[in-house]
Amino acid sequence: MNNNQIELIGKAIALAGSVQGLAKVLNVRRETVTRWFNNTHTMRLETYMELVKWLEMVEGEKKSIGSQTKTMAG
Repeated sequence: MNNNQIELIGKAIALAGSVQGLAKVLNVRRETVTRWFNNTHTMRLETYMELVKWLEMVEGEKKSIGSQTKTMAG
């Protein structure tokens, strides 16, 4: 994996709240997520696409909540 993928995994772990949380989202073992982050295990393309889709969804929700807050404060 390249550095961008490792950064993506780190970001996903932070958004999921923990390695275990991300493992539940992607339906994999916690050890697998740790191996991805440590760059000792290759992620399947289908799992990578799931991860990207989940991140887009979560970040979209955060932006939506942020814009709602601005409107209410506005």
